[in-house]
Amino acid sequence: MARRFRHDAAGFIHHVVNRGASRENVFWDREDRLLFLGLLAGLSKKHGIDTLAYCLMGNHYHLVLRCPLGNLSVGVKWFASIYSQRFNTNHGFDGSPFRGRFQSKLIDTDAYLLNAVRYVHKNPLAHGFVPSLNGFEWSSHAAYLGEAQTPSWLDNQMVLGMVHSGGEQYSTFIDQTGEDLDESYEFSREKNLVPIELVEAAVLVATGGQYDNFFHSTNGVRNNDRALLFLNAHEMSGLRDRQVAERYGVANAPTVKDIRRRARLSLERDESFRLGFESVQTALTCLPGVRP
Repeated sequence: MARRFRHDAAGFIHHVVNRGASRENVFWDREDRLLFLGLLAGLSKKHGIDTLAYCLMGNHYHLVLRCPLGNLSVGVKWFASIYSQRFNTNHGFDGSPFRGRFQSKLIDTDAYLLNAVRYVHKNPLAHGFVPSLNGFEWSSHAAYLGEAQTPSWLDNQMVLGMVHSGGEQYSTFIDQTGEDLDESYEFSREKNLVPIELVEAAVLVATGGQYDNFFHSTNGVRNNDRALLFLNAHEMSGLRDRQVAERYGVANAPTVKDIRRRARLSLERDESFRLGFESVQTALTCLPGVRP
């Protein structure tokens, strides 16, 4: 199935997820989580994007966002960029803490919205993060229950109105399972992996380079084609460093890892390289075989 451009028309609602690079945590302490919530307030004020529900886990987050202006990609990109910069400053890291491009699913029915909010709020239970949702601080669940103050940037009235119109209380609604909940809303790594040949093609489309560039390098000269490929081979195709080394004639897996590390640094420091990376992502949206 072809990877489609995001549905981003005015008024659409989306379930948004992103995970940590190399499965690392994106929240290391309480301050990180408070920073994240503060940026949700900024997302509302600066971009007019409403948060309907949220949940902050350890190595990923879930958001249900309504975009009256149809600017999901712009808003989330702004959000992730500022969070990454401040996260790195606070912890002395380089590169994005996130795995890559955020994932989103269009929510196009009331039933879908209700199931999405329930799934987001029950995520800590599903992952064994907590034994009970009672007292869990880092989601909008408590605000929906009326046990915590509702921040100005959180709109819980839309979903609560749907729940109450069906003759239910939220406390009863949240305990229900929901039809095909896990299958419909889980964003697994495997569902989004793409063939390495498509990643190769995307790099060549973006850079205008030659296929042979993937197999050769010159000491002291950065091979952007190879760096972009290795960076995306891990994130988009799930190839291990050892597999990349074997496929492209690199001495060993640690060398591949070092190339990826330096490529991540270049994303932050070299605008032309970052633009090349973004071009690869754009090229991938035009190729068959990439899941949304």
